[in-house]
Amino acid sequence: MGEVVEKVTTKNNDTQYIETFTNSAELGIMSQREYFDHDVSNIENISGYYIVENDAFVYNPRISTSAPVGPMK
Repeated sequence: MGEVVEKVTTKNNDTQYIETFTNSAELGIMSQREYFDHDVSNIENISGYYIVENDAFVYNPRISTSAPVGPMK
């Protein structure tokens, strides 16, 4: 994939964003709070999250039955 796409490396270092999202194979991109029914991110770890810009796509290499190569949205 590295020949056709560029990996985002910009992280939320300055805590510009406080809402985090997850890439679910079944439900698409959605709030982590709604998907997991609790807060996964918090003020101590939110700077480690990548910032996804408009018109980008999200790929997660997590393999599942419904996403045998990982979900991409």
